[in-house]
Order: sequence, then C-alpha cells, then structure tokens
Amino acid sequence: MKRRKQIFESPDGSLSVDVFIEHWEVILAFARTTDAALGDFAEACSYSSDPHDVVRVATHDLETIVAFLFRVRTNLESAAPLEPEPTADILENFSNSELGRMLGDVIGVLREAIRLERPFRAWRE
Repeated sequence: MKRRKQIFESPDGSLSVDVFIEHWEVILAFARTTDAALGDFAEACSYSSDPHDVVRVATHDLETIVAFLFRVRTNLESAAPLEPEPTADILENFSNSELGRMLGDVIGVLREAIRLERPFRAWRE
C-alpha cells in the first residue's frame, strides 16, 4: 500500500517538502489546540484539489499563518509526545522535535512564498 503524502513547494520550485499525511494531520490537530481557527486556516492552506494549481493566500494572511506555525513549533518542544508509539494509522512514531523539524521545513516554503510575493503549491498524493 502506497502511503499518501502532503507536499509543499515554493513558488520557484527551489524548496519542496513532503510529509506523510498522518504526521501532518497530527501536527494540525496539535495546532488547533493552540488556536482552532488558525489551525483550520492552516489546513485550508495545505492543499489544492489539483497538484498543478497554486495556493493563493494574501501576503498578510500568509504572514499570520507563518507566525502561528512558529508558535506551534515552539509549543511542540514542551508538549507531551504527540506520537508516543506506532499505531495502525501512524506506522512510525516521530519525536516532537522531528515533527517540529517537519513543520520548520513547511514554514521555510511559506516564507519563500512571502519573500517572492508569489503563490506556493501544496497538494496531497
């Protein structure tokens, strides 16, 4: 069985991040404990229905999401393990620091979109 991934790509294609969907969903669930509305908005910005489409988010809103995700990443450091052991849905359990590293990579893609003032791509496959 092929595992699905959440993929983020910078506007110029120079940065690409892929995260197994089950781990991205754990990160988003944790993000919602920090701020439910921003967690939902972060998820809405996570993918388009077509991998060839871009995700268009106003620069101000994208800056808000980046600041929020930084806060989530900081909160991860002191949180109880989000993935304490493997399950049927989570085949390998990552430490919070590894989940934070993944989140940091996603933040890098979003920051590049802000810097270039162009939309990024995000999709699931």
